[in-house]
Amino acid sequence: MAVKPKSSSVIFQEYSASLCRILTVLEEIHRTKKTEQPENLIITSVNDGRHKIDSKHYKNQALDLRSKNFKDEIDKADFMEALSKALGPKFTVIYEFPGGVSEHFHIQVKRGEEYP
Repeated sequence: MAVKPKSSSVIFQEYSASLCRILTVLEEIHRTKKTEQPENLIITSVNDGRHKIDSKHYKNQALDLRSKNFKDEIDKADFMEALSKALGPKFTVIYEFPGGVSEHFHIQVKRGEEYP
């Protein structure tokens, strides 16, 4: 599988429709490789107790994806654009903490939106 959790510390409490949509699109984008990507897309967090109290992570509507294993900032931007387009208008993709220790892509249902 091209999309996988980094370790057993990544907790999937429930596979909601929105989380399944995110995972399906990640797998499709990785399989078709429309952008330069690392060998595997690594999920670093889902519902694991490290987020703000009102986070979409706790509603099983968000996940974090490793970004440091992409070649450069251009590839990261291309990946984000492809992912955003494939997910559609009810989702958002955010590049959090660029260049920092906690750098990652955060993918979630947009605030104020419901999926499906």
